[in-house]
Amino acid sequence: MGISAAVRSLVEAPRAEVTWPTALVASLAAPALLSLGFPSANWGLFGFIALVPLFLLWSKASWKEAFFWGWLAGTFMYLLLWYWMTHSVGDFVGSWSIVAIVLLCAIEGLAVAIVAVLTSLVGRGEFRAVSIFAIPAAWLLLEWWRTHGMLGVPFGELGLAAAHLRWLLPLAAFGGVYLL
Repeated sequence: MGISAAVRSLVEAPRAEVTWPTALVASLAAPALLSLGFPSANWGLFGFIALVPLFLLWSKASWKEAFFWGWLAGTFMYLLLWYWMTHSVGDFVGSWSIVAIVLLCAIEGLAVAIVAVLTSLVGRGEFRAVSIFAIPAAWLLLEWWRTHGMLGVPFGELGLAAAHLRWLLPLAAFGGVYLL
């Protein structure tokens, strides 16, 4: 089997059916739970469990479905986390601040969509053992990429949900927020 056939079998593998109501609930509930883990609510343990429904959904979805549901979840997550930016951005763009924040969140949601696609390709219809290492690694790399460069926004990093968990803080000395 050639490389193109192997890639085609990976992308076109049969998948379990994912219903849109279930996917919609997971794509909106998980970011809402995750936002509770950040310092404004300070329920850090939610950060560890909130993404599990999304990872399971993305593992079972096709890569196209995973891209859409990942983008929706990412956009909604950043909208919940960056609500406060409307005041700061409003100083520069005036009454267009809400539109600017929604566009920024939609752009940043693409990083979550890429993680969702990678999760779908690794899972190939089910949650596999390799997913336990591959999904966090993909999230870590895409989060690092999302927070650097010209469009980098260093807010809403997943490690910040663990910033108030004292037993994890020594890890930050070695890898910063990315190791949390």
